[in-house]
Amino acid sequence: MADGARTGLAPVVTGLLFLAAMFFSPLAGVIPAQATAPALIIVGFFMMGIVRDIPWDDYEQAIPAFMTMLAMPFTWSITNGGRELHWMIYLAFTVYFCLPLIESAAK
Repeated sequence: MADGARTGLAPVVTGLLFLAAMFFSPLAGVIPAQATAPALIIVGFFMMGIVRDIPWDDYEQAIPAFMTMLAMPFTWSITNGGRELHWMIYLAFTVYFCLPLIESAAK
């Protein structure tokens, strides 16, 4: 436990579990969205409890946290969040969301 995931075993186990999950993924399509929605709402509720711990007066931490919270619902993906962000990520984020608006306005 003290080594955490530094032993190299964690990625191997994760890879094997993902490999096994490929065969069970068609079963996930059988479950209707109405059955999974309550669980996702509860997970989102628990995630929002952490928001009160964000130091909102420290812009270096508050702005990336806020941008991450915006990115998740607008991109329909929790993986679009991040920790340490380079300034170019902010630029890419802006282009990613503004380019479709600019393209549709040009038509």
